[in-house]
Amino acid sequence: MGDNSYKQLAQTAYDAVADLKGDEQFKIEGYKIILAALVGGTIGLTQGAEQEAKKVSGASHVGDTSWQGKVAAKLDLTVEQVSTIYHLDGENLKIIIDHKRMPKSASQSTQHVAALLAAGRQALGLDENNATAYDLIRLACKDYGCFNAKNFTSYVKLLGSKFIYTGTGANQALQLTYPAFGIAGTIAKNYVEAE
Repeated sequence: MGDNSYKQLAQTAYDAVADLKGDEQFKIEGYKIILAALVGGTIGLTQGAEQEAKKVSGASHVGDTSWQGKVAAKLDLTVEQVSTIYHLDGENLKIIIDHKRMPKSASQSTQHVAALLAAGRQALGLDENNATAYDLIRLACKDYGCFNAKNFTSYVKLLGSKFIYTGTGANQALQLTYPAFGIAGTIAKNYVEAE
């Protein structure tokens, strides 16, 4: 099959799933199924078809199962953008945004760190019950110089009702809903677009 045929098939499949309701992974799987049906009914994509899918969608994470690809799919970023925000060492996900780029307000910086760390960890399935412990967020805030012991919990809760706050005392955790991943993605985009 020629390059132009792949382009046409990829565009047709992309158009078919572009307006679907659901998360990015749902759309990717739908895209794969539609494209597979168009190229002959096999579920596996050829290298050419997968590359065309990335070009047509504008997303470098389509079909990418690397840790960066998983985070990119959840936050609607490219793999390259994820690599400018996060570093993964084993199961230790670290935010690597320059400290100087964080908001001056401890409240806003705490919210950004909490949303970004929780989103990355939950996209990767690193947290028990898919909820990021406040202890991990607290440590990241200390790294960024925005930890305020007296107001930490209230600062995190300023993220709003799209985030779920679980536990009490030392067992508090932050969980992201589908819309909360969108909020975290918007926060992340502020850092990659300002570079």
